[in-house]
Amino acid sequence: MTRAGELRRDIDAIKDHFRKPQERVPANPGYDISGLSVPAEVLRALVVALAGGHTLYVRRPGHDFDSLLLRCAELLPPLDDEEAEVLQVLEENDEYAEEQIAPRWFPPFHRLSTLTQFGVDVPGNLRASLFGPPSRPWVPGLCSLSHRGVLHVPDLPRIDPETRRLLWKAWREAQVPMRGGFHYPADFIFVADGAECPQEPFSLNLPWEGSEVKIGGVAGELRASIAAARAAQVRRKQLNGRKPFVSDHFEPGIDDDAKDHIRLLAKGPWTNLHIHHVITVARTIADLAGSAQICGEHAAEAVRLTRSAREPLQLIPSPRPRQG
Repeated sequence: MTRAGELRRDIDAIKDHFRKPQERVPANPGYDISGLSVPAEVLRALVVALAGGHTLYVRRPGHDFDSLLLRCAELLPPLDDEEAEVLQVLEENDEYAEEQIAPRWFPPFHRLSTLTQFGVDVPGNLRASLFGPPSRPWVPGLCSLSHRGVLHVPDLPRIDPETRRLLWKAWREAQVPMRGGFHYPADFIFVADGAECPQEPFSLNLPWEGSEVKIGGVAGELRASIAAARAAQVRRKQLNGRKPFVSDHFEPGIDDDAKDHIRLLAKGPWTNLHIHHVITVARTIADLAGSAQICGEHAAEAVRLTRSAREPLQLIPSPRPRQG
């Protein structure tokens, strides 16, 4: 441990000695989301994203999408002691945050606010919001403040390409480099939206369309299924959305029907990376269903949820029924 690290440890020990004990606080409900109406597939895609740590892009979202996202982090399992402490340290260094009455023991949610100057987006302002101001490198940005939670970036295609590149780099590496060779953690679930199809390869990519459903009182059921799916991935020691790209599509645990779907995709215009996303999303859908294997129905749903605007649903192949 470096001298600076030892000094920080000693200071933290002093703070802990004098800090008053604080009870865990649950998420403040704020307002009820049971009356929100959203397309069934968008709600399903959000649940899959939260359960597997996948990236999600929704095209032309309705007004209820923002209201749904404001409460979506509460569907995630609560933070453990170590993660909650890391989040508390980050928030203590956030100069723009309101005074914290008690540490948050539930995953955070943050939305990027587009900062403008004379009606024009300023890349430097956006980067300072996302990654922290360069002049104050100890201040974390939204990528780090969303650690173990959700970061929503609205109207992503309008953001300049370099900022988008740095944003994806932070998501892939799960950290943000700071001055002096240090890094802030940034392991967040990336949710974005916009009017156009994104250039980036989101795991889940679908339009705001289709039959709408009211969320009703299913929040508890969704929370339980997400927790069970995440527990299965913890046992495998990696979230499905964080699996590195591999060219071998047929990993263990895929049944023949699911393989038929994947073979048909490989014969079409779908790229290997897109097929990789289909498999990882199908694995999360199987985890949500409590299945040890990826079945044909899981792969078929994954194909629907991962299609892009350039691939209409009617052009997606479906396997022929098995003979005999």
